[in-house]
Amino acid sequence: CCEWWNEHDRRIATLEFDRDRKSMGVIVDSGAGRKSLLVKVLSLSAIT
Repeated sequence: CCEWWNEHDRRIATLEFDRDRKSMGVIVDSGAGRKSLLVKVLSLSAIT
């Protein structure tokens, strides 16, 4: 999974995990000027 992303997209920035927003993200450049924000969110069931 990670290898695929590394081969196809260039990482611009990483938003480290934050306890307040309970998520982390990565901004990537997919080429042709297309940028995306990939977000992973902590499941609420994991905290209860």
